[in-house]
Amino acid sequence: MAARLALLVSAAHAATASPTVQALDAAAMQKLVASNDKVVLLMHAEGCERGESFLPTLEKIAAELPGLTYGKISVGEGSNSGLATKFSVAKGAPSLRAMFRNAPPAKRMLEYAGPPTFEAVLEWCKGVHAWDGSDTPPTGWEVGKRDDEQEPAPAKKKAGKRERTEKDEV
Repeated sequence: MAARLALLVSAAHAATASPTVQALDAAAMQKLVASNDKVVLLMHAEGCERGESFLPTLEKIAAELPGLTYGKISVGEGSNSGLATKFSVAKGAPSLRAMFRNAPPAKRMLEYAGPPTFEAVLEWCKGVHAWDGSDTPPTGWEVGKRDDEQEPAPAKKKAGKRERTEKDEV
């Protein structure tokens, strides 16, 4: 009876324990993304005040929306040094990203581009949680692309030349 009660208390505590934002290094980040369907990551340079000051907001969001896995990683230091370049993270410009394990390769990462407020990021995280990885992402999302990436411009025709037609062939 006592063992059963202890098991129930332990299960109840686990169900009500608030999720945390896990501190990661490059290897732990890779393992976390590989073992969870959806991961929200705060990436920032070592000593970045904006990244560190956003962490309490992300912790509140993790408590409010426990269906996602949350992590933070300081890029640019030690074993994480290559991540700053790979993910274009600079000091003073932290990045919040969602990683999707089972999405098609071009849609495995989504970068948040809105205001760093609790309400806005919570809504974004709710969208991350709800997205099924389909070809139709929630409204306003550009999956797998940053705002600074543009579609290639169509090739321009050279001045003075015209396209060949069937009449030219005759």
